Amino acid sequence: NEDSGQEKGFNEETKNLLTQLKVASGAAIPLIYQNKNLGWINIGFHNRRSFSQVEIDTLESIGKTVSLALSNARSRIELEFRAEHDALTNLPNRSLLHKKFEEFVACEKNESAALLLMDLDRFKEINDTLGHDIGDLVLKKIGPQLSSLLAKHKTELVRLGGDEFAIVLYRTEGQEKIFEFAN
Repeated sequence: NEDSGQEKGFNEETKNLLTQLKVASGAAIPLIYQNKNLGWINIGFHNRRSFSQVEIDTLESIGKTVSLALSNARSRIELEFRAEHDALTNLPNRSLLHKKFEEFVACEKNESAALLLMDLDRFKEINDTLGHDIGDLVLKKIGPQLSSLLAKHKTELVRLGGDEFAIVLYRTEGQEKIFEFAN
């Protein structure tokens, strides 16, 4: 109706959507946790109505509960990621490598894989002469560069720690191909 979307703060897109859906009244419940806006729950009605204080209190309670649940889910996802990825480079870490190898061995597809280990020559000299902050910057740059070089192959790059990396080659076709890849 002509009153839909007339509240201050609605942008044109929202006003058009409310008009299309023929929303006459409704409520927008903010999902906020620790001063961060996580989103909204919107409730719309085709008929005009007002909300009682009990309904408003219930909607606010629902909003707080959903906000907490969303925040907890995000935190869990972040913790799971951090447990399996290197904090400096965001590459998979040793823990994820072990997990993926266990899954690979368990799948019993008779496929082969190779594990190549590498470290950065003279990296200790960077840390000793320029400092660990510069060494960390070098590692942050090298991770994406190595990943982009390996992108065309069926591989996975893992940071084991320090200047040590592992490259997992899946579906290898014999030692010659592995040596060719390594060179």
